[in-house]
Amino acid sequence: MKRQSEIMVENVVKVLLNTLQRNFEDADNVLDRFEETHDDEESHFNRNYQALVAGHFHLGKAIEKINRQLNKEQQPYN
Repeated sequence: MKRQSEIMVENVVKVLLNTLQRNFEDADNVLDRFEETHDDEESHFNRNYQALVAGHFHLGKAIEKINRQLNKEQQPYN
C-alpha cells in the first residue's frame, strides 16, 4: 500500500510538471505574439496581458521549485 501511494505521487508529479511546462510554453507564445502586435502602452493597460504575464512568471517559478525539489539529494529515512 505504501509503495503504491509513492508511485501514484511520482506519476502525478510527472503529469503536473508536463502540464505546467506546456502551459508555460503556450503562454510564452501568446505573450510574444501580443508584444509583436501591441506597443508598450497598450500592453501596460491591458488587464488580460498583465494577468498572463503574472501567470507566466509564476508558472516558471513553480516549474523551477518542483525541479529543485526533485533534484535534491535523497535523504535516507531514519
